[in-house]
Amino acid sequence: MTELNAYLLQLRNRVRLAHHIPGRIRLKFNSGLETQWANFKADSMSEQLSRFHALKSYEVHPASRSAILEYDPAIIDPQLLHRLFSEDMGDAESACHQLFHDVVAAHQI
Repeated sequence: MTELNAYLLQLRNRVRLAHHIPGRIRLKFNSGLETQWANFKADSMSEQLSRFHALKSYEVHPASRSAILEYDPAIIDPQLLHRLFSEDMGDAESACHQLFHDVVAAHQI
């Protein structure tokens, strides 16, 4: 498992899926995550995320402790996102691996 996969799986414990339609997902995060995100540089994060064709845009709203991500549902299967935030850790791990595989494959095209 890559470091990024491990981080995403750890992050899902502090985030819940608030709303999802194919192509757009809203996540709510707990206050403990704000401290962790404070260590990231916004420019660096934007640069990293802009490399992935599957992610169209994202907005982080600290006041409401939420984030909105718009993605290409032709690249990312919306059901994988539901599985990523499921209660079943094994299912979440499997979805995480498949998400990264799909995103990397689309990126190489």
